[in-house]
Parts: sequence; C-alpha cells; structure tokens
Amino acid sequence: MVDKKTSDNVKMMTLDPGHFHAALVQKKMYPQVDSTIYLFAPDGAEVKDFLNKINSYNSREEAPTAWKVEKYLGDDYLWKK
Repeated sequence: MVDKKTSDNVKMMTLDPGHFHAALVQKKMYPQVDSTIYLFAPDGAEVKDFLNKINSYNSREEAPTAWKVEKYLGDDYLWKK
C-alpha cells in the first residue's frame, strides 16, 4: 500500500552542487518535502563538500535533520536512472 502523504510530497533533486549554498535548503526538514535527496553530479571535491554539509545537518545536536541521499555520481551522471 502506498502512503498517500509520502507519495504527495515534493521530491528534491540537486544537480552538480558547485557552491555551499546548494546545501542550505537542507538545513531543516519540511513536512511537505520527501526526506530523500536525489544527487546527480560528477564525483569530486564540490560534491564531497555538499555531502559533508548534509551529514553535519543530520548529526548535529540541536534540531538534527534526517536527509537520505540517493547518489548518481560520475562523468555520466546526467544519464543515470
């Protein structure tokens, strides 16, 4: 059975995060946004920085988030399914 509340939630995708602002929207959880982030990017320092920020939000003491990241990394990240 599909949970209608979850299936109606907005899905978030991040494409090639190249600046620290890319992770700022994940500083808190939103009831209308699915907790899974879909990340499409070339592997490298910028994506590692993005993932470190998400991890820091998830593991902080005060108001931790619970983001899960589905990663599609590599040179062909736009062609992943």
